[in-house]
Amino acid sequence: MVKAWATAKGIQHNGHAWLFEAVDKLAKEEKEPFLKKQFSLAGMLHTNLYEGWLTKDEVEDNASEAKLFCDKIKEIIKNGKVKKRD
Repeated sequence: MVKAWATAKGIQHNGHAWLFEAVDKLAKEEKEPFLKKQFSLAGMLHTNLYEGWLTKDEVEDNASEAKLFCDKIKEIIKNGKVKKRD
């Protein structure tokens, strides 16, 4: 979802550092600082795919937050709030 938003905005996103920078911009634009936390939780889920250290409850909680994150970005894109930067 971050890549879709960043592509629509014309923001570089080809690497983890760029993705976190894009999320920072997104959170500031939307005045939604919690988006950064939700993105971090989604990243934790991604790491857990390879390392398997989260408990079932932590996976479920983080997955709920990741879904809220994706839903928010979908809403932003759907509502046409994405205007490409020059």
